[in-house]
Amino acid sequence: MSGTSFAPSLAVANDQLHVTWCDSGATNSIHAAVFNENELSPSWTNIDDLSGNINTDAGYTVVQSSLSCASMIEYNGALHIAYLIKQSSPSVDYLVRVKRYDGANVWTSLDNDQLHPGAATVLRGAFIGVANNKIYVAWAQMVNQGSKAMVYSYNGETWTSIDNGGLLAGASTNFVNYITLYNFKGSLYLGWTESNNMATTGLIHIVRYGGNDGAPTWTNVDSTGIGTPVGNLFAFVNLHSFDNQTLYVTATDMSRGVIISRSTGVGPWDNSLSFRLTFPAALPVFPYLGMLDNDMYLEHVQGTYAPTTVVLRHLNQTSGQWDVLSTSMVVDPSASVYSDGVINNDLLTAGNRMYSAWVDTTSNAVRIQMGQYV
Repeated sequence: MSGTSFAPSLAVANDQLHVTWCDSGATNSIHAAVFNENELSPSWTNIDDLSGNINTDAGYTVVQSSLSCASMIEYNGALHIAYLIKQSSPSVDYLVRVKRYDGANVWTSLDNDQLHPGAATVLRGAFIGVANNKIYVAWAQMVNQGSKAMVYSYNGETWTSIDNGGLLAGASTNFVNYITLYNFKGSLYLGWTESNNMATTGLIHIVRYGGNDGAPTWTNVDSTGIGTPVGNLFAFVNLHSFDNQTLYVTATDMSRGVIISRSTGVGPWDNSLSFRLTFPAALPVFPYLGMLDNDMYLEHVQGTYAPTTVVLRHLNQTSGQWDVLSTSMVVDPSASVYSDGVINNDLLTAGNRMYSAWVDTTSNAVRIQMGQYV
């Protein structure tokens, strides 16, 4: 790797664990690797494009940050990846790229330049999901004085806009951020945070797609928004389900906590698993849920400035509290795993394993590390 690495994302395809991440540089780059499945002698094989970079668009830079870069998912046995690229000269231009891994370091583009909102239109993030035997891609797009969630579906040949001009719960000047997609009970769910234009108040919103691309409908399943009375501004939203009966939403509560809300998918939402830390504890960011043997786990990064820590917690069924674990993972909840500041992480439950990926900048050696909890 060269430069600084960002935003690891995990996925399983053909019973193999994969990771993708971004590296900073003149035009930035996207990389991916597959695990050899040998826990006693672990190794990773790079599966980048033959050029050494999954993004092959000359003149375009991969849009990345410590918050997001590429989103990866398995569909029909193959890895699929979505990411955002930007051209700055001769004019500002954004494109959403979607590619499929066909083996032998070959990544095939599927978007046909159709995910292109027009010159000078600012996009944020690109998230890929699967439901109803289709691929879906969503992103936040600046519109007038605010932003909206835009969603497209792919039937294997063409892309169709299904967002009815953009999804937004509140005022047109509100900002949509941290978009996520999830397949729950056979339907596509879309989640995001939405804040006022001063970023002082906001809620989490979740909608369910009706499934008809010819006449797209979205049903609000969060009533007036998830968050009140837990907090008033949220970030880093993720959706999870482990039994396809209960849908969980996790997000950072910017009042120094994590909101964990659950529902059957139609409301009401139960916030009782949420928690807040007290000063001087640092802000918990990038929260992810995992499940093993009917026990629930929560991983998050503790803090936004060095030193920071990756923390693994376990839900105590007796007390209802999230106990910090001292485990055999590479992560040590009592110590810093970064020396230069937080990047971010991902947590994946696969079979009887839970895998974690994060960027470790200890001793200025930037690399993707993998953790496993059994």
